[in-house]
Amino acid sequence: MHEEGYARPELLIEPRELGGALGLTGVTPVHPLAALPIIVDARPAESFAQGHIPGAVSLDLWGFSLIDTDEAPRAAFLWMIHHVLEQRGISAARPVVVYDDNTGMRAARVFWFLDYFGHPDARVLNGGFEAWLDAKLAVSRDA
Repeated sequence: MHEEGYARPELLIEPRELGGALGLTGVTPVHPLAALPIIVDARPAESFAQGHIPGAVSLDLWGFSLIDTDEAPRAAFLWMIHHVLEQRGISAARPVVVYDDNTGMRAARVFWFLDYFGHPDARVLNGGFEAWLDAKLAVSRDA
């Protein structure tokens, strides 16, 4: 095990570190981001509308599922997910930080797709939006 009990701590970012990367705090990330990240809020749209990390984009993949796993439907499904990620501005050129509420299940799903598609710098906000709020960092309601 490594720091904080995680085998891959570089896949997590702490709220104050993300705030520092966004210029909201004076904290420098332990595992620095290569550029300004795209922040993905994986919570339901109604939660996003009630408040989110400034600059975040809403992307709730929870309802996307595939029953028929034959080759053609699976390829179409993966194309659709890739397209939705691109529509949110996600590309290999910028790091991505994903968060949800405090369970991490929705963020993990988005993170898994980013990993599947080979994104070089995707991370999960440790503790999710609840940890962001606990750190008393800025919240936005902007679309």
